[in-house]
Amino acid sequence: CSSQKKEGAYWYFGTFAGIHFNSIPPVPDFNGKISTPSATSSYSSASGRLLFYSSDNQLFDGNHNLVESDLSLGGNVNSMFAAKVPFTNTYYLFQGAQLFPDNFFSFFYHKLDADSLTGTIKILTRKQLLIRNSLPLTLCLDHSNPYKKWIVGFSRPTQQNESSKLRIYELDSSGLKLIKQTDVNSSLIFAIPSPKSDLFACLNLVSSNNKHVLFKFDKSTGDIKRLYALNLPQSFFPSSTPVFSPNGKLLYCLGRRSSPFEISLFQYDITSLDSNIAANSGVKVFSSGTTDQNYLPFYSMQIGLDGKIYGLNSSANLIDFQSLNQINCPDVRGVGCGVQMNVFSLGGRSASSQLPVLNQTLFVNADKFQAISDKIKICRGDSAELSAFGASISSFIWSVNGSNTVLSTSSNYKVSPAQTTTYRVRGEGCNQTKDTTITIEVLPRPVANLGGNKTICAGKSVAITNPVNGNVRY
Repeated sequence: CSSQKKEGAYWYFGTFAGIHFNSIPPVPDFNGKISTPSATSSYSSASGRLLFYSSDNQLFDGNHNLVESDLSLGGNVNSMFAAKVPFTNTYYLFQGAQLFPDNFFSFFYHKLDADSLTGTIKILTRKQLLIRNSLPLTLCLDHSNPYKKWIVGFSRPTQQNESSKLRIYELDSSGLKLIKQTDVNSSLIFAIPSPKSDLFACLNLVSSNNKHVLFKFDKSTGDIKRLYALNLPQSFFPSSTPVFSPNGKLLYCLGRRSSPFEISLFQYDITSLDSNIAANSGVKVFSSGTTDQNYLPFYSMQIGLDGKIYGLNSSANLIDFQSLNQINCPDVRGVGCGVQMNVFSLGGRSASSQLPVLNQTLFVNADKFQAISDKIKICRGDSAELSAFGASISSFIWSVNGSNTVLSTSSNYKVSPAQTTTYRVRGEGCNQTKDTTITIEVLPRPVANLGGNKTICAGKSVAITNPVNGNVRY
């Protein structure tokens, strides 16, 4: 099964804007060196250490050192994500850009090696073209084989009588391999998969009213099946990429109409395979109430590790760019999902027009309350950092399992137990209470025994053998 830790902990985007989720609630991060209106991406280690982040042209390592300043093949990069080859230190950074002089939108990648201990990276391969004539539809999905990932890209016809295709690749330690191609008869754009990788949604450009189209994805075979087109209420047009709820059962879509002018966020229950049932499930969870036609709230949306959804505002007013909106309980049906506007300050930094384009498999368990540790085994006298997050939980109580003594009320808790100990954390949020536990195993410190004392004459030597397994310093 798929697991999730803190690979999506750091976001850098816009004009030196950033967030990190290594504490809950998340906090603004001002260490990023990106300033761009285009797409960005980032990747962290399982424990939440930043590994790398990138813009259209620049690549920085986890220590904020510039590694590359010429990533793009040219043109505006408006699609980007990173994917890790499971159980390796190898990462693929995928980019989509409109290339000059023919203006084809193309899909290409760079291959990286990242060290999770030092935060340093190396570029192994750069600027490898994958699809020459494409559209901004690029996806990473979990594979039923834990050693693999699926990569999906859109291929437009290059000759007459050809059809558009979805190309499905397997990614593993041997590289990228094209497995199959699926014909599609429409121009699809702005795709996003569910965190569970069983569905993905995208915009149909050639439809008379730009409908969202929902597809079923088979994680074992890579087979894709079109389910249905999802209609927004009459006279509303989709205005941004949709986003799935963390549990994958709801879809949030931003709609806009001209007369009378209105911008609203709709929530749909997509658990039914019947298009009419799904369409009729639509609930308006937010309406802007503005006549400013340049204002688009929730123009870009992204799930966070805390299980909330974050959205930025597209606006002519700079102030609107300097904070993010939240859907606090996105798995809750209806207005109880708790939309809040401009509640997360970016500390005066501008979000520009896009949140990071993150691989959605990084949030596969964002609907679950989780506890992790930077170390599961420690030697007596050492410490471990415990961390709890997910499921839209906002308050925390740590204790030793079986005890009512409160140890901490923060999301993170540093422990140094004298013996193997199981800790329990209770979380509350969105009218729910959840418990989870984590065990820290305490091992005795190794004892070096070099044997009895030896006497030698001056100038002579004696060999000392390694007294324990592992690294030894004398």
